[in-house]
Amino acid sequence: ALYFDGIDPESATAEGVRTAAQNAVRLAPDSAEALVAHGYYLYRVEHDYTGAREDFRLALEKQPHAPLVLQALFLIERRLDKILSQIKPGDWLLVQFGHNDQKTQWPQTYAEAATTYRDYLRVYAGEARRRGATPVFVTSMHRHRFDAAGKVVDTLGDYPNAMRETARELGVPLIDLHAMSAAFYEALGPKEAWKAFNDGGKDLTHHDNYGAYQLARCVVEGVRADVPALAAHLAVDFPPFNPSRPPSPDIFDLPPSAAASQEAPRGN
Repeated sequence: ALYFDGIDPESATAEGVRTAAQNAVRLAPDSAEALVAHGYYLYRVEHDYTGAREDFRLALEKQPHAPLVLQALFLIERRLDKILSQIKPGDWLLVQFGHNDQKTQWPQTYAEAATTYRDYLRVYAGEARRRGATPVFVTSMHRHRFDAAGKVVDTLGDYPNAMRETARELGVPLIDLHAMSAAFYEALGPKEAWKAFNDGGKDLTHHDNYGAYQLARCVVEGVRADVPALAAHLAVDFPPFNPSRPPSPDIFDLPPSAAASQEAPRGN
């Protein structure tokens, strides 16, 4: 949820949301936060979805990658609702999140690993199963960070283990991309691993074509090893992949798709 002067627009009364919007507009009338606060007021109180979407669009122009704005867009676009409205028996839902949930400095996305994060996982799994679909958890891949010995530094705290434990508790298949990404990065080593990341390695989280493709191959290997029912749908001629022995990024070539974009990914 998003907070404005201690008000949570998701659970507050209509008057609380109105007050939050008034405060934000009064304190910083031209800010993205004021636009988001006013958009929430339109969304929750006036049920003016068109006006709310316009406020969020203007806020996005002001701060394209601000989590405050992105969380608002997630709400108004109802992305999970859309998935659940279209998912059907026999489908598979792969669930992977954690990078932004761990950020205590972002109260609008923070979810404690021991409690709220696990509750979110239970909801995703339960809602998929209610509709006859099968959830699969995928642990978060590492960021680009090495120690002096050339080993990957784990920046994700308790979140990968929280997902592993919740998967065991619920009997949900798990693909351990966290472990496989460590093997992949360490195989490249500190001098070459940057070639798997966006912006010439300056982006420590998001991947370029090479990195994304190798991580996708890791997921395929996880499906083969741990999700046999889904593995039955894989192409039989797709070659195996060992993340400890990746191909060189210098010989990798993947033509961009027609939908390729240079726009920076949302979140980090």
